[in-house]
Amino acid sequence: MKYILSAYIAVNIGIAVLSSKIPDRIRTILVYASVSVLLCIGTLKYCNEAMRRVTHFSALAFPAGIAALIVLAIAGCRRKTSAGSLRYSRAFWFGWILCFAVMFIMTFVHPVKKSYYMWSVSCLFIFPLIFIGWRDKDRFKELCRNVSESVLAVSYIFILLSIMLVPFFSGGDLGLVLTEYIGMAVNPNNNGMLVIAFFGPVLYLLLCERRLKPIYYLIPMGVCVGISVISNCRTAELGILLQTAGGLAYYYLYSVRPAGEKVNWKKLVAAILIVFAIAVVSGVILKQLDKMNLEVHAADAIEADGGTLFDKLDQLSSGRLAITRTYLEQSTFWGNGSPDGPVIEGYEASKWSFNNAVDVLYISGVIPFAGCVIWMISVIIFILKCLFGRGERRPEYLFTIVTFAGYFTEFMLEVTIYPITTSLVLLAYIGFIPIACRETVNEREK
Repeated sequence: MKYILSAYIAVNIGIAVLSSKIPDRIRTILVYASVSVLLCIGTLKYCNEAMRRVTHFSALAFPAGIAALIVLAIAGCRRKTSAGSLRYSRAFWFGWILCFAVMFIMTFVHPVKKSYYMWSVSCLFIFPLIFIGWRDKDRFKELCRNVSESVLAVSYIFILLSIMLVPFFSGGDLGLVLTEYIGMAVNPNNNGMLVIAFFGPVLYLLLCERRLKPIYYLIPMGVCVGISVISNCRTAELGILLQTAGGLAYYYLYSVRPAGEKVNWKKLVAAILIVFAIAVVSGVILKQLDKMNLEVHAADAIEADGGTLFDKLDQLSSGRLAITRTYLEQSTFWGNGSPDGPVIEGYEASKWSFNNAVDVLYISGVIPFAGCVIWMISVIIFILKCLFGRGERRPEYLFTIVTFAGYFTEFMLEVTIYPITTSLVLLAYIGFIPIACRETVNEREK
């Protein structure tokens, strides 16, 4: 693993020769610009066809996304790096390289979707450079702040556009008329993918990097809660709950708040009540705007007609368990490639397994699946160490906790594996930086 890491470090050194001359102000602008582009792509990904067509999403998403990731990697290369100056997680790197290297190789064996191929390319060739380049404690904290501020701005834009444009969109027609809120998305679940990505970073800003009055952070948080409820997206509701619980626990219980600052329970309760009130008001308003469309839809759900425990759980999960079981049954050691269509005949939603690790298993086989499980476990261990006070305590780790909490929920229950086109994944991967590698004590003193 040391030799593989050395190859990434060599690339990092080559980039640093030129990028070290970039002024800090320009570097900050590059970060904001690249992250904003990626967040816009991640938002448009889940918007309806009208929004995607106007913005030429299909043609521009991947070229613009890859370019933005490269810019982010270059912006992180400020000085030359040596292998001895890094503390890195062997388990994380082993799992990461095993997963994405074999996945990349298998894309030449089995036909896969373009987005899946780009996932392997970005994670094998670009994200390791981001991990190494932004490893410095202060710079990672700066990156978390810049990224979260970009999320805050995009969340406000999304809210405003939802109010202004939703009445002019048709929800489409998949044969069902449901009461769930759709808004600018393709279906109710897509709203959950968006709001859970917005909620965590805004919570991080509120707790650790507050530059504005609290209300400016509480408004988008409340709207996110409101949208998740009126969309009836249980995955998003669970994700927001985990983000809130994990973030508050790390902030209040493990002394990452400013030294000497006591828990102000009145302010905490007031903030919760404000978020609740905003959620109720925004939910009513957005629901009324959405009702101006007569055609609303959501994906069909498999109806469980059995009485077994599995059938009841499957019904609760809207058919996800049955789909996942089918994918597991049809998986092979070397994978099958991306499915051409639904794996369950006549059921459109079964084009995906609704579990990202199972998708990797089905498409690329056992080896990258094992790697995926390894790096995921290493992240979970890091989070648990943070939450139980056995690891280093740093305020910016709260960003890692809240973004992973949302990502893990969707990872297990939704189709959310592509960092270029899914903001939730991008934010979680940025949060992996201190897990992948950190600076040594000697490097901090430079």
